[in-house]
Amino acid sequence: MKICQQCKFENPDSEAVCQKCYASLSGVESSDSSEITEEFFAKIERKDKITKFIHTALIPLYYLICLPLSVMCYLKIKTAGVLFLIFLFLPLLYWFSIFKPEAMFYLQHMFEIDNIDEVEISDWYYTSSRIGGYIILAFGIFAVIRISVSVLM
Repeated sequence: MKICQQCKFENPDSEAVCQKCYASLSGVESSDSSEITEEFFAKIERKDKITKFIHTALIPLYYLICLPLSVMCYLKIKTAGVLFLIFLFLPLLYWFSIFKPEAMFYLQHMFEIDNIDEVEISDWYYTSSRIGGYIILAFGIFAVIRISVSVLM
């Protein structure tokens, strides 16, 4: 495969002129399309690793924000146990929404759908589950901060 230097169109190795822009392909070496494919998938894999790292890093960030506030509230009012439940439970929901949306789908619909193992989950569900995960984490931070401000003030 010869890639045109001007328009980046992929031409067969036998061509001397680009089929799209008619530029000369002399001096252009033929490239192996498998190298291009490998490079493409390597970029996608790197992007997926970075995205997974960011999604995973949000959980410790959540705990760094909420743990000190929860402990201060608990020390001031011993009945602030609900705050600890919010604090502990919401990152778990976030993690399932981001990394295991299939499990969330099965939990939501296992009593409604008879053949749930045969159901194919839509891309829309995966996207909405991820957005829901972000909202859950943001709500947790907001709730802990709001309760902490009202208790500590």
